[in-house]
Amino acid sequence: MVTIDGGMSTPPGTPLELWVVAFMRIIMQLIWPIEVLLIHAWGCIPLRVRYTLTTTAFDAIVGIHRLLDSKSGYHPSLSVQAHALSTVMKGGRYLPMSIPRIRLGLDSISYCYPPIEGIPTTEVDLGLNSKGLSYYIRSGGASPSLGQDVFEGRRLVVWVGLGTGCDVFVADYQRYPEGNMQEALDDAIKGYKWAAEKYKPENIMLLGISSGGGIATLVVQHLLKENIPQPAGLVLLGPWLVYIKVFNSIRDNTDLDLTVSPRVFELIFPMMDDICGGESKRKQISPYFGPREGMCPVHISYSDIEVCVDECKAFANRLREAKVDVSVLEKKHLMHAYQIFFDFLPESAEAMDEISLWVRRKFLERQKFLEAQKPKTT
Repeated sequence: MVTIDGGMSTPPGTPLELWVVAFMRIIMQLIWPIEVLLIHAWGCIPLRVRYTLTTTAFDAIVGIHRLLDSKSGYHPSLSVQAHALSTVMKGGRYLPMSIPRIRLGLDSISYCYPPIEGIPTTEVDLGLNSKGLSYYIRSGGASPSLGQDVFEGRRLVVWVGLGTGCDVFVADYQRYPEGNMQEALDDAIKGYKWAAEKYKPENIMLLGISSGGGIATLVVQHLLKENIPQPAGLVLLGPWLVYIKVFNSIRDNTDLDLTVSPRVFELIFPMMDDICGGESKRKQISPYFGPREGMCPVHISYSDIEVCVDECKAFANRLREAKVDVSVLEKKHLMHAYQIFFDFLPESAEAMDEISLWVRRKFLERQKFLEAQKPKTT
């Protein structure tokens, strides 16, 4: 058991698990130079080749699960693809984490989807003749400024844009340790203001996943404080919203969550004072405690066993108390940020389809409302 963050500790684990983790920590230290070379070499392989290798390997694992009728996931009702992904990801709880390993995992999102050619800019026009914009706040790898590269995250949001019928925009906010939470938020706010100059606020939909969901929420709350027009809506996928000890699932569910394992928890939480700009600022910058009255419509999507489930449910209730239009989608027995696997898992594809429908509906409702506010001509 590792005690951190004012008494907060990781689940103790079995003696065998702890022995394996200790052994792996020694091995990873010994082969660290080789690991660095392998990560670099993998990144040099053309994206289409990485995508082909990844999907071919995963298809083979799915085929084995079908043949053996293997149920390695947390519930028999899960799809065979979800069981196969569980088999792949379960080993992560034994692997000591580092920032390069976290970033490698997040950047793997880029080769989980078919490569998209000819995307040289951050703003991506999908040729849909759309007046709408999806502004995607990328994931930070369990910390609000740690992980995913803007180029890698942009490939995911293009597919989101195709589903919602919007153009897309990704802000390249600073990552930890190069920057802290406030600097990441400042960058994201600048991104929104840039987008609002090109698209009217009522035509902008903010979308954030994991800690990116926290940043997206902070952006909307900043707009409230400054009396700046709200976007059409806010989509939060497994958002991390509380940076102090309030809810238990952020720790306890690491035993169940395949994305945020105990090893990820052990890496991230000792950094949180530094990430938030000091211990005294952790509550202040937590979006869970920020203003809510007057917020745009919010859609929150999460899993019932993920690490952020407690705060997602509680935040939805706080939004309802503030008379905010909030929609909630809870999926069963899946990992944190399961939505990013919509090219692999039927459960993820279903969730993303629902999100796309919600986005289209809120754009339409906002446009109808604004039309009704226009003075009638005689």
